[in-house]
Amino acid sequence: VLDQKARFEEAVLYYEEAIQQKETVDAYINLGNDLVLLQRMDKAEDAYRKALALAKSRGEDTLAAYDALLTLFEETGDAEAASVLYDEISKKRLKTNLAAKFVRPPSFSQPGGTYDSDVYLELTSEEDYVIYYTKDGSEPAYNGKEYTKPIRIKGGETMVKACCVDTAGKASMVIQETYTVDYPVPAMPRANPSGGTFHSPIQIVLSKESEGEIYYSWNGSIPTKKSGTRYTGPIWIPEGNNVLSAVVIDDNKMSSDVLRCNYIYLP
Repeated sequence: VLDQKARFEEAVLYYEEAIQQKETVDAYINLGNDLVLLQRMDKAEDAYRKALALAKSRGEDTLAAYDALLTLFEETGDAEAASVLYDEISKKRLKTNLAAKFVRPPSFSQPGGTYDSDVYLELTSEEDYVIYYTKDGSEPAYNGKEYTKPIRIKGGETMVKACCVDTAGKASMVIQETYTVDYPVPAMPRANPSGGTFHSPIQIVLSKESEGEIYYSWNGSIPTKKSGTRYTGPIWIPEGNNVLSAVVIDDNKMSSDVLRCNYIYLP
């Protein structure tokens, strides 16, 4: 293994010296290939990009340089870099030749990150490949569900992985994003009057600033959709010394802080 590594090191020096004498596309690609064998991926990418730039500047064939870069990105799993590179390719001949070897990964309509509401993620493939995806971290080519409609991502953290599969069954690199949906907590409801002692019948009006429904109770417990009473209109204060508890619960099942108000009604 040491002898083999030494040979690769020697080859790198050889191509570096050759490039100093005369720049050629083949020399840069061969340099990149030996750097890959030495696991120097960043330097290999630099050599391949120099090969591509040189081929473009001289009007030479760029297929070998694109091929080398895409092969590198497949090996490193850099689907984003591969997608950017695909976007650079304008010639139909190049795309056709590369498509025979490389399957372009899908595109995500929204980047990963933190959101305060459900994300509806769309996956697209310019080549109309079949797209498979997972939301549990497993590999989509083997365990994925076929994409047919936007993916709804709800509260919590979700990792979406996706790939394209061509008609021959070859899968693209896997692209992945992590989405965190952190629903906002509704604001606490308000009461009017907000408490006090009363000697004649009076009603309490509850109001809210946030989306959702108000639920209340008189038994001291924190109201829920099951245990509380949904507020539909003004509430008569019961006789005696009582504490009203009220919350706002939204469609995401998020509950506000509890409003507690003490009412004493002595007729």
